Amino acid sequence: MIRHAMSTTAAAILLAGCSPDAGNDEAVDRNAVAPLFSAGFDDAAVSAPATKAAESAGGVLSYRFDPAIRRQIARGLADHRNRNFSLRHAIPDPDGFLRSGDAATIADRALESLGLPLHSVDGATVLLFGLAWELANARPLTPDDQRALLAQIGERFADHALHREDDADRQREAEMRLMTAGMWLEEARLRHGDAAALRELSDAVQRDMLRQSGNDMRAHRIGAQGFTER
Repeated sequence: MIRHAMSTTAAAILLAGCSPDAGNDEAVDRNAVAPLFSAGFDDAAVSAPATKAAESAGGVLSYRFDPAIRRQIARGLADHRNRNFSLRHAIPDPDGFLRSGDAATIADRALESLGLPLHSVDGATVLLFGLAWELANARPLTPDDQRALLAQIGERFADHALHREDDADRQREAEMRLMTAGMWLEEARLRHGDAAALRELSDAVQRDMLRQSGNDMRAHRIGAQGFTER
């Protein structure tokens, strides 16, 4: 059983009342940024059989994209990177990589290449968990695996509390996942061909997912039913 793949408290990374407008996107409390996934994970399973595809190309939990929110989350993650990533980075300037928007851009490209929905919490969650599983287990997912995981997550989120939240709250949830995935994708690219460096990345991803979310990527398989215990 994999634990709940969704935090419902991501808005805590910003001060209450902080405006998402571009003109106010500097108004971020650097000390209010919580560790990624540290809250909101519970024992609810997402491992029910995947019986249907995602509800639409836009995802089950889609949102209207706001670039100011992306910048806020990027700065918050950069300011507290060491609380969220245990990896000794190959990226020369990981904080600058986050703040520049490059991590999010790489993740968006990955969503598109995999046919996952852009601007949706479920698409971001599938990318993060699928990539984490691949890196932790040093095995690629097949297109069928990706579709099964999307269907499983889409079903799990079909009646999620975030449906009652606004676009900004949904985007905050998604951006943390996207930027984490983007960091890991760039680390994997830089370490390509270096077996020892890739093992270091694999162990860090396994360790961070377990520490932050309670999900043991190496204790699960992904197949026609999505995530299931080995």
